[in-house]
Formats: sequence, C-alpha cells, structure tokens
Amino acid sequence: MTGGMASVQAFYMISGFYMALILNEKYTSPGSWKLFLSNRFLRIYPLYWAVLLIVLLVSVIGYFTAGNSFFLYSWIGYFSQLRWSTILLFIVINLFLFGGDWLFFSIIGKNDGMLHYASSAFVGSPQTFTFLLVPQAWSVGAELSFYLLAPLLVRRSWWIQVIIVGASLFLRYYLVTEKFRSWDPWSYRYFPNEIALFLLGSLCWQIYHRLKNITIPAWIGPAAWAIILVSVIGFDFAAFVGEDIRPFVFYGLLFLCLPFIFRWSKDFAADRWLGELSYPLYIGHLLIVMLFRKWFFGTELLPWYGVISLVCSFIFAWLLMYFIARPIEKIRARRAGLLQVRI
Repeated sequence: MTGGMASVQAFYMISGFYMALILNEKYTSPGSWKLFLSNRFLRIYPLYWAVLLIVLLVSVIGYFTAGNSFFLYSWIGYFSQLRWSTILLFIVINLFLFGGDWLFFSIIGKNDGMLHYASSAFVGSPQTFTFLLVPQAWSVGAELSFYLLAPLLVRRSWWIQVIIVGASLFLRYYLVTEKFRSWDPWSYRYFPNEIALFLLGSLCWQIYHRLKNITIPAWIGPAAWAIILVSVIGFDFAAFVGEDIRPFVFYGLLFLCLPFIFRWSKDFAADRWLGELSYPLYIGHLLIVMLFRKWFFGTELLPWYGVISLVCSFIFAWLLMYFIARPIEKIRARRAGLLQVRI
C-alpha cells in the first residue's frame, strides 16, 4: 500500500533494529561475528536456492511446452550478445545475490556485450536486472552487504551511528540537489544512501534498550502500532503531505514507533509466525504472480487475479517455511545455543 520504495526502505530500518538487537544481546562473545554471519547466510541461502531452482525449472518447462520462458526471457533472447565474462558475472550474482542491487547502475554494451556504468539500468536494452531469475532478490543483496558491515556498525556508540546516518543523508541530499540523482535506482537501491535507514533502525534499538526496564503506560504500544497501520493504509491518500516528502514522514513515524511496537508485540505468537513467514513470502511471491498472469490477463477472471495470487503466495510461502526454513532454523538454533553455552 505504500509502494515498493517505501516498503523496502521501511524494511531496511526494521532489519537494522533486529541486527542491532541480536548483535548486542545474543552474539556478544569474542569472534561471535563469524557465527552471526554464517547463521544469517543459513537463513537466506537455502530458501533462496530452493526458489531459484523452482523458478529455473518452471521457466525451462514453460519455454518448451508453452513458449513462455518466464524469468529466462532475457537469457534466451540476448545470450548470444553477451561476453563470457558478463555471463559468468550474471551467474555468480544469481547464485550468491551480492551485486544484484548494483546491476541497476549498469548497462550492456551493444558492441562488446560487457557491463558498463550507467546512471540507470532502465535506459539499457536489454536491462541488466532482467537477468535476475528472482528479480526481487536484488534487495537481499543489499541486506547481505549490511550483514557484513553490521558487526562493525551497530555495536558502536549512538553518536558514531548518528554521524554515519548524517553522512549518508548528506550524500543523498548532494546527489539529489547537485547531481540530479533523484530517480530510481538512486532513490532506494544505492547502498551508501540506504545505510542511513539501516542505522536509523539500529538507533531505534538504542532507544528500546534504554526503555525496556522502564515502566511505560500500556496503551503506548498499541497506539504506536495503530499509527503505523493508519500510515500504511492512508499512504496514498495523505494529499496534505507532499508526495516527495511523504515517504520520509513515514520513516520518521516508524523510527519513533518501532521501539514501542517491538516492546509490545515481541512475545505475540501470531506476530512471530508472520515474521517467520515474511522472507519465504517475499522471495517466492513473484513466481506465483508471474504464473497466474498468463492465466488471468485478458480473461473474465482478471478481478480475482490479486486475491488468488495473494492466497497462493501465502500457501507457497508456508510450504517453503515448513519444509525448508524450519529444518534449517533448528540447525541455526543449535549453533546459537552452543554459543550461549560457551558464554
């Protein structure tokens, strides 16, 4: 309801909060950053590789049976125009996700088939990001970059984090005002700009940490949750707030409310279940959306397209969670438990 940009950037803030939480309260022994990173990768990669394999199989089957190559359409249509080094880079990015966000700042040279810097990949043909078999996973690449930096950042004093946030926001301001870089991908895919959102989430944890042993009125948590709920539902209808600044007002409200929402809801079983389901839903939903597009568009069933896609995306996400994520989660929990024993 807020659009892709605001949703992704709000998630960056939530991610920063969570990374600060576990790095400051769970992975605290010397050298525990290695376990933190390996556990993060266990959370990300098995699910992603499962979806990647399914996407590849569906695309190959669709190509040979129905002439619809789905997420392979750029690979099949432009493969002969690519240099081997470009092909290898695309394969590595699809396998390991790092660099998926940077593809939006590149184009493919028409004469040499190699990647070249561009202010936007949207001006190229074919567009480089169309070689991502799980297109929405570009944001996971940005997440992985933050995971590598998180042990160095979120344990720092709050004032150091404020300085980094200020530098990141100043860079964003400079790029917009001096270099006229206000469009996608600069608006929410350029990692040096986005580090401010991650660290704002980390600063939210600093607030939560200072408040968690202080008694506050019981109504504050539900009120904070209601503020964010209303902000999400009314995002497109808040005409009294300028369209350019509306996302930043939303981020400001989220920054103020997040510590209180977490304090209130962290022990809710339903909230925990939805949190567990969120990554499988995100990484798998576009496959369902694309599959149903072929059957619903141009038919009388089109009004049901969104509802059925949503329901089936949840079912697919639950299957991924039950058969892949939960067995992996037991391994991650055992490894984290061994860390607690050593501590």
